[in-house]
Amino acid sequence: MTPSCRRRYVFFLFFSLFAVKTVWSQDGGEAADLQFQWSTAVQVRYSYASSDRDSTEHAGFGLRRARLRGVMTYRQKLGIQVVADFSSGNASVVDFFAFYWLGPTVRLRAGYLVGAQPRGYGLTSSSVTDGVERGAIGERWARGGIGSAARDFGVDVLYDDGHTRLMAFLHNGDGSFATLRSNFREGITGLSPTGGVDRRGMAISGFADYKLDAIKGLELGGFAGYNGSRNPNTAVEDDGPGRTFTSFSAHVYWGATPGSQPVRLKGEVIGMRYASSRRAPQQRSFGYAVTAAVRLIEGAELAGGIERFAADSDLAADTYTLVSLNLSSSARRGLPFNRERLTLAYMHGAPAGRGGSEHLAVLQFQLAL
Repeated sequence: MTPSCRRRYVFFLFFSLFAVKTVWSQDGGEAADLQFQWSTAVQVRYSYASSDRDSTEHAGFGLRRARLRGVMTYRQKLGIQVVADFSSGNASVVDFFAFYWLGPTVRLRAGYLVGAQPRGYGLTSSSVTDGVERGAIGERWARGGIGSAARDFGVDVLYDDGHTRLMAFLHNGDGSFATLRSNFREGITGLSPTGGVDRRGMAISGFADYKLDAIKGLELGGFAGYNGSRNPNTAVEDDGPGRTFTSFSAHVYWGATPGSQPVRLKGEVIGMRYASSRRAPQQRSFGYAVTAAVRLIEGAELAGGIERFAADSDLAADTYTLVSLNLSSSARRGLPFNRERLTLAYMHGAPAGRGGSEHLAVLQFQLAL
Protein backbone atom coordinates (compact mmCIF):
# COMPACT_ATOMS: atom_id res chain seq x y z
CA MET A 1 0.00 0.00 0.00
CA THR A 2 1.47 3.33 -1.06
CA PRO A 3 1.68 6.18 1.51
CA SER A 4 -0.94 8.23 -0.36
CA CYS A 5 -3.36 5.31 -0.57
CA ARG A 6 -2.81 4.45 3.08
CA ARG A 7 -3.38 8.08 4.08
CA ARG A 8 -6.69 8.24 2.21
CA TYR A 9 -7.70 4.88 3.63
CA VAL A 10 -7.04 5.90 7.25
CA PHE A 11 -8.81 9.24 6.93
CA PHE A 12 -11.80 7.56 5.27
CA LEU A 13 -11.99 5.00 8.07
CA PHE A 14 -11.87 7.56 10.86
CA PHE A 15 -14.48 9.72 9.11
CA SER A 16 -16.71 6.67 8.60
CA LEU A 17 -16.51 5.71 12.27
CA PHE A 18 -17.38 9.28 13.29
CA ALA A 19 -20.31 9.37 10.87
CA VAL A 20 -21.63 6.02 12.13
CA LYS A 21 -21.44 7.24 15.71
CA THR A 22 -23.28 10.45 14.83
CA VAL A 23 -26.08 8.65 13.01
CA TRP A 24 -26.51 5.97 15.66
CA SER A 25 -26.52 8.54 18.44
CA GLN A 26 -29.59 10.10 16.88
CA ASP A 27 -31.41 6.82 17.46
CA GLY A 28 -32.17 6.59 21.16
CA GLY A 29 -32.38 2.80 21.01
CA GLU A 30 -28.81 2.39 19.78
CA ALA A 31 -27.10 5.29 21.55
CA ALA A 32 -26.74 3.37 24.81
CA ASP A 33 -25.31 0.31 23.00
CA LEU A 34 -22.61 2.03 20.96
CA GLN A 35 -19.58 3.60 22.60
CA PHE A 36 -16.93 5.56 20.76
CA GLN A 37 -13.66 6.79 22.25
CA TRP A 38 -10.86 8.97 20.89
CA SER A 39 -7.39 9.40 22.35
CA THR A 40 -4.23 11.00 21.05
CA ALA A 41 -0.53 11.16 21.89
CA VAL A 42 2.13 13.54 20.58
CA GLN A 43 5.89 13.39 21.23
CA VAL A 44 7.94 16.38 20.06
CA ARG A 45 11.69 16.37 20.61
CA TYR A 46 14.97 18.12 20.12
CA SER A 47 17.86 15.72 19.55
CA TYR A 48 21.61 15.88 19.32
CA ALA A 49 23.46 12.82 18.03
CA SER A 50 27.08 12.07 17.29
CA SER A 51 29.00 9.06 16.03
CA ASP A 52 32.65 8.44 16.84
CA ARG A 53 32.92 5.92 14.01
CA ASP A 54 32.48 8.41 11.17
CA SER A 55 32.86 11.71 13.10
CA THR A 56 29.36 12.91 12.20
CA GLU A 57 27.01 15.10 14.23
CA HIS A 58 23.31 15.83 13.80
CA ALA A 59 21.05 18.21 15.75
CA GLY A 60 17.47 19.29 15.19
CA PHE A 61 13.80 19.13 16.08
CA GLY A 62 11.61 16.18 15.22
CA LEU A 63 8.18 14.63 15.68
CA ARG A 64 8.69 11.16 17.16
CA ARG A 65 5.05 10.17 17.33
CA ALA A 66 1.71 11.80 16.50
CA ARG A 67 -0.96 9.21 17.02
CA LEU A 68 -4.72 9.12 16.91
CA ARG A 69 -6.60 6.17 18.41
CA GLY A 70 -10.24 5.36 17.82
CA VAL A 71 -12.19 2.56 19.49
CA MET A 72 -15.80 1.75 18.68
CA THR A 73 -17.50 -0.79 20.97
CA TYR A 74 -20.96 -2.28 20.63
CA ARG A 75 -22.66 -3.38 23.86
CA GLN A 76 -19.26 -3.44 25.59
CA LYS A 77 -18.34 -6.69 23.85
CA LEU A 78 -17.71 -6.33 20.11
CA GLY A 79 -15.56 -3.59 18.64
CA ILE A 80 -12.92 -2.22 16.32
CA GLN A 81 -9.71 -0.39 17.23
CA VAL A 82 -7.67 1.71 14.80
CA VAL A 83 -4.47 3.59 15.58
CA ALA A 84 -2.93 5.90 12.99
CA ASP A 85 0.40 7.74 13.11
CA PHE A 86 1.08 11.04 11.32
CA SER A 87 4.69 11.70 12.37
CA SER A 88 6.10 10.96 8.90
CA GLY A 89 3.80 13.47 7.20
CA ASN A 90 1.59 10.66 5.90
CA ALA A 91 -1.03 8.73 7.82
CA SER A 92 0.03 5.13 8.43
CA VAL A 93 -1.71 2.28 10.22
CA VAL A 94 -0.19 1.34 13.59
CA ASP A 95 -2.91 -1.02 14.85
CA PHE A 96 -6.04 -2.22 13.08
CA PHE A 97 -8.07 -5.05 14.59
CA ALA A 98 -11.48 -6.28 15.67
CA PHE A 99 -12.07 -7.59 19.20
CA TYR A 100 -14.70 -9.49 21.14
CA TRP A 101 -14.98 -9.97 24.90
CA LEU A 102 -16.23 -13.48 25.68
CA GLY A 103 -16.54 -12.46 29.33
CA PRO A 104 -15.07 -9.97 31.80
CA THR A 105 -11.64 -11.65 31.63
CA VAL A 106 -11.36 -13.22 28.15
CA ARG A 107 -10.87 -11.28 24.90
CA LEU A 108 -10.37 -12.37 21.27
CA ARG A 109 -8.71 -10.17 18.62
CA ALA A 110 -8.05 -10.52 14.90
CA GLY A 111 -6.18 -8.18 12.59
CA TYR A 112 -2.88 -6.29 12.66
CA LEU A 113 -1.88 -6.03 16.30
CA VAL A 114 0.69 -6.29 19.09
CA GLY A 115 0.53 -9.89 20.25
CA ALA A 116 2.51 -12.03 22.69
CA GLN A 117 6.16 -10.93 22.80
CA PRO A 118 8.83 -9.80 25.28
CA ARG A 119 7.39 -7.50 27.96
CA GLY A 120 9.82 -4.65 27.36
CA TYR A 121 8.93 -4.07 23.73
CA GLY A 122 5.47 -3.86 22.15
CA LEU A 123 3.65 -4.71 25.39
CA THR A 124 5.11 -1.52 26.90
CA SER A 125 3.24 1.52 25.59
CA SER A 126 5.44 4.13 23.91
CA SER A 127 4.03 6.73 26.33
CA VAL A 128 5.31 4.96 29.48
CA THR A 129 8.91 4.12 28.55
CA ASP A 130 11.66 4.78 31.10
CA GLY A 131 13.34 7.21 28.71
CA VAL A 132 12.25 8.23 25.22
CA GLU A 133 12.42 4.78 23.58
CA ARG A 134 11.70 1.18 24.45
CA GLY A 135 14.56 -1.10 25.46
CA ALA A 136 17.38 -1.79 23.00
CA ILE A 137 17.26 -5.56 23.49
CA GLY A 138 13.57 -5.56 22.55
CA GLU A 139 14.35 -3.58 19.42
CA ARG A 140 17.11 -6.02 18.48
CA TRP A 141 14.75 -8.97 19.04
CA ALA A 142 12.04 -7.46 16.84
CA ARG A 143 14.40 -6.28 14.11
CA GLY A 144 15.73 -9.83 13.72
CA GLY A 145 12.26 -11.42 13.84
CA ILE A 146 8.82 -9.98 13.08
CA GLY A 147 10.10 -6.47 12.32
CA SER A 148 10.68 -3.35 14.41
CA ALA A 149 6.98 -2.41 14.42
CA ALA A 150 6.47 -5.47 16.68
CA ARG A 151 3.06 -6.04 15.10
CA ASP A 152 1.77 -8.83 12.93
CA PHE A 153 -1.32 -10.16 11.18
CA GLY A 154 -3.01 -12.86 13.23
CA VAL A 155 -5.45 -13.91 15.92
CA ASP A 156 -4.86 -13.78 19.65
CA VAL A 157 -6.66 -14.60 22.87
CA LEU A 158 -6.13 -12.89 26.22
CA TYR A 159 -7.03 -13.92 29.76
CA ASP A 160 -6.65 -11.12 32.31
CA ASP A 161 -8.17 -11.16 35.79
CA GLY A 162 -6.15 -8.22 37.10
CA HIS A 163 -3.44 -10.43 38.59
CA THR A 164 -2.74 -13.13 36.01
CA ARG A 165 -2.38 -12.32 32.33
CA LEU A 166 -2.10 -15.05 29.67
CA MET A 167 -1.76 -14.42 25.93
CA ALA A 168 -1.62 -16.77 22.94
CA PHE A 169 -0.96 -15.48 19.43
CA LEU A 170 -1.19 -17.34 16.09
CA HIS A 171 0.30 -15.09 13.42
CA ASN A 172 2.07 -14.87 10.07
CA GLY A 173 5.45 -14.19 11.66
CA ASP A 174 6.56 -11.36 9.38
CA GLY A 175 4.68 -8.14 10.19
CA SER A 176 5.11 -6.61 6.74
CA PHE A 177 2.18 -5.00 4.90
CA ALA A 178 3.55 -6.35 1.60
CA THR A 179 0.97 -8.74 0.13
CA LEU A 180 3.67 -11.17 -1.02
CA ARG A 181 5.07 -11.41 2.51
CA SER A 182 2.63 -11.09 5.41
CA ASN A 183 -0.53 -9.28 4.32
CA PHE A 184 -1.93 -12.31 2.47
CA ARG A 185 -5.18 -11.32 0.74
CA GLU A 186 -5.12 -12.75 -2.78
CA GLY A 187 -8.37 -13.60 -4.57
CA ILE A 188 -9.32 -16.55 -6.74
CA THR A 189 -9.75 -14.44 -9.90
CA GLY A 190 -6.13 -13.26 -9.96
CA LEU A 191 -3.27 -14.85 -11.81
CA SER A 192 -2.71 -17.14 -8.83
CA PRO A 193 -4.45 -17.33 -5.43
CA THR A 194 -1.06 -18.06 -3.86
CA GLY A 195 0.40 -14.82 -5.19
CA GLY A 196 3.22 -16.93 -6.61
CA VAL A 197 4.62 -17.45 -3.11
CA ASP A 198 5.30 -20.95 -1.78
CA ARG A 199 5.19 -20.62 2.01
CA ARG A 200 3.22 -22.36 4.76
CA GLY A 201 5.31 -21.56 7.81
CA MET A 202 3.61 -19.46 10.48
CA ALA A 203 4.37 -18.36 14.02
CA ILE A 204 2.92 -19.09 17.44
CA SER A 205 3.74 -17.09 20.55
CA GLY A 206 2.74 -17.12 24.19
CA PHE A 207 3.12 -14.67 27.06
CA ALA A 208 2.29 -14.83 30.76
CA ASP A 209 2.77 -12.58 33.76
CA TYR A 210 1.59 -12.40 37.35
CA LYS A 211 1.23 -9.50 39.77
CA LEU A 212 1.87 -10.41 43.38
CA ASP A 213 -0.54 -9.15 46.04
CA ALA A 214 2.09 -9.37 48.78
CA ILE A 215 4.44 -6.86 47.10
CA LYS A 216 2.70 -3.96 45.39
CA GLY A 217 4.04 -3.28 41.90
CA LEU A 218 5.89 -6.60 41.57
CA GLU A 219 5.33 -8.40 38.27
CA LEU A 220 6.88 -11.69 37.10
CA GLY A 221 6.51 -13.13 33.63
CA GLY A 222 7.92 -14.46 30.40
CA PHE A 223 7.44 -15.15 26.71
CA ALA A 224 8.16 -18.03 24.33
CA GLY A 225 7.57 -18.36 20.62
CA TYR A 226 8.34 -20.22 17.40
CA ASN A 227 8.50 -18.39 14.08
CA GLY A 228 8.45 -20.50 10.92
CA SER A 229 7.86 -17.71 8.39
CA ARG A 230 11.50 -17.52 7.22
CA ASN A 231 10.96 -13.83 6.54
CA PRO A 232 13.72 -11.50 5.22
CA ASN A 233 14.41 -10.10 8.71
CA THR A 234 15.97 -13.44 9.62
CA ALA A 235 18.27 -13.76 6.58
CA VAL A 236 22.03 -13.81 7.14
CA GLU A 237 22.68 -11.84 3.94
CA ASP A 238 20.62 -9.30 2.01
CA ASP A 239 18.32 -11.10 -0.43
CA GLY A 240 19.37 -14.39 1.17
CA PRO A 241 16.97 -17.08 2.45
CA GLY A 242 15.28 -16.54 5.78
CA ARG A 243 15.50 -18.87 8.77
CA THR A 244 13.10 -20.28 11.31
CA PHE A 245 13.79 -19.39 14.93
CA THR A 246 12.64 -19.80 18.49
CA SER A 247 12.81 -17.05 21.10
CA PHE A 248 12.10 -16.47 24.77
CA SER A 249 12.17 -13.79 27.44
CA ALA A 250 11.73 -13.46 31.19
CA HIS A 251 11.19 -10.34 33.25
CA VAL A 252 10.91 -9.10 36.82
CA TYR A 253 9.41 -5.62 37.20
CA TRP A 254 8.92 -3.77 40.47
CA GLY A 255 7.16 -0.65 39.27
CA ALA A 256 6.60 -1.02 35.52
CA THR A 257 5.88 2.60 34.58
CA PRO A 258 7.45 5.99 35.41
CA GLY A 259 5.97 7.67 38.46
CA SER A 260 4.17 4.54 39.66
CA GLN A 261 6.13 4.28 42.95
CA PRO A 262 9.04 5.97 44.79
CA VAL A 263 11.63 3.35 43.74
CA ARG A 264 11.44 1.14 40.67
CA LEU A 265 13.58 -1.80 39.55
CA LYS A 266 13.29 -3.74 36.30
CA GLY A 267 15.17 -6.68 34.84
CA GLU A 268 14.66 -8.61 31.61
CA VAL A 269 16.44 -11.21 29.48
CA ILE A 270 15.75 -12.06 25.83
CA GLY A 271 17.12 -14.96 23.80
CA MET A 272 16.82 -16.15 20.20
CA ARG A 273 17.94 -19.33 18.44
CA TYR A 274 18.00 -19.43 14.64
CA ALA A 275 17.98 -22.70 12.73
CA SER A 276 21.12 -23.52 10.77
CA SER A 277 21.14 -23.04 7.01
CA ARG A 278 23.45 -23.81 4.11
CA ARG A 279 24.92 -20.31 4.39
CA ALA A 280 25.20 -20.02 8.16
CA PRO A 281 25.61 -22.29 11.19
CA GLN A 282 23.14 -22.24 14.05
CA GLN A 283 23.04 -18.80 15.66
CA ARG A 284 22.13 -17.92 19.24
CA SER A 285 21.46 -14.36 20.39
CA PHE A 286 21.08 -13.21 23.97
CA GLY A 287 20.51 -9.92 25.77
CA TYR A 288 19.71 -8.54 29.18
CA ALA A 289 18.56 -5.19 30.58
CA VAL A 290 18.57 -3.72 34.08
CA THR A 291 16.84 -0.43 34.95
CA ALA A 292 16.48 1.50 38.22
CA ALA A 293 14.52 4.68 38.94
CA VAL A 294 13.94 6.87 41.98
CA ARG A 295 11.39 9.60 42.63
CA LEU A 296 13.07 12.92 43.42
CA ILE A 297 9.90 14.85 44.24
CA GLU A 298 6.29 14.42 43.22
CA GLY A 299 6.25 14.50 39.41
CA ALA A 300 10.02 14.09 39.00
CA GLU A 301 11.92 10.84 38.51
CA LEU A 302 15.52 9.96 37.68
CA ALA A 303 16.11 6.68 35.83
CA GLY A 304 19.15 4.81 34.58
CA GLY A 305 19.80 1.49 32.90
CA ILE A 306 22.26 -0.74 31.09
CA GLU A 307 21.56 -3.27 28.35
CA ARG A 308 23.78 -5.77 26.56
CA PHE A 309 22.96 -7.80 23.46
CA ALA A 310 25.14 -10.38 21.70
CA ALA A 311 23.99 -11.15 18.16
CA ASP A 312 25.72 -14.53 18.37
CA SER A 313 27.20 -16.58 21.20
CA ASP A 314 30.60 -16.36 19.47
CA LEU A 315 30.55 -12.54 19.36
CA ALA A 316 31.10 -9.89 22.03
CA ALA A 317 28.01 -8.05 23.24
CA ASP A 318 26.93 -4.56 22.22
CA THR A 319 26.34 -2.29 25.24
CA TYR A 320 23.68 0.39 25.65
CA THR A 321 23.30 2.78 28.59
CA LEU A 322 20.54 5.23 29.47
CA VAL A 323 20.13 8.11 31.91
CA SER A 324 16.85 10.03 31.92
CA LEU A 325 15.11 12.71 33.96
CA ASN A 326 11.32 12.59 33.71
CA LEU A 327 9.20 15.58 34.77
CA SER A 328 5.41 15.44 34.84
CA SER A 329 3.27 18.52 35.47
CA SER A 330 0.14 16.36 35.29
CA ALA A 331 1.39 14.10 38.11
CA ARG A 332 1.76 17.13 40.35
CA ARG A 333 -1.96 17.76 39.84
CA GLY A 334 -2.90 14.19 40.69
CA LEU A 335 -3.33 13.13 37.04
CA PRO A 336 -1.52 10.30 35.17
CA PHE A 337 2.25 10.76 35.01
CA ASN A 338 2.42 10.19 31.25
CA ARG A 339 -0.24 12.78 30.33
CA GLU A 340 2.09 15.79 30.39
CA ARG A 341 5.69 14.67 30.47
CA LEU A 342 9.04 16.29 29.74
CA THR A 343 12.01 13.91 29.42
CA LEU A 344 15.69 14.70 29.17
CA ALA A 345 17.55 11.54 28.15
CA TYR A 346 21.09 10.58 27.25
CA MET A 347 21.80 7.28 25.50
CA HIS A 348 25.14 5.72 24.68
CA GLY A 349 25.79 2.78 22.41
CA ALA A 350 29.03 0.83 22.21
CA PRO A 351 28.86 -1.70 19.34
CA ALA A 352 31.30 -4.54 19.93
CA GLY A 353 34.00 -5.09 17.35
CA ARG A 354 33.12 -2.05 15.22
CA GLY A 355 35.11 0.63 17.02
CA GLY A 356 33.84 3.96 18.31
CA SER A 357 30.55 4.62 20.00
CA GLU A 358 27.23 6.39 19.45
CA HIS A 359 25.79 9.25 21.53
CA LEU A 360 22.22 10.57 21.58
CA ALA A 361 20.77 13.32 23.80
CA VAL A 362 17.04 14.04 23.58
CA LEU A 363 14.71 16.58 25.14
CA GLN A 364 11.18 15.33 24.51
CA PHE A 365 7.76 16.74 25.40
CA GLN A 366 4.83 14.33 25.50
CA LEU A 367 1.13 15.04 25.62
CA ALA A 368 -1.19 12.03 25.87
CA LEU A 369 -4.93 12.66 26.10
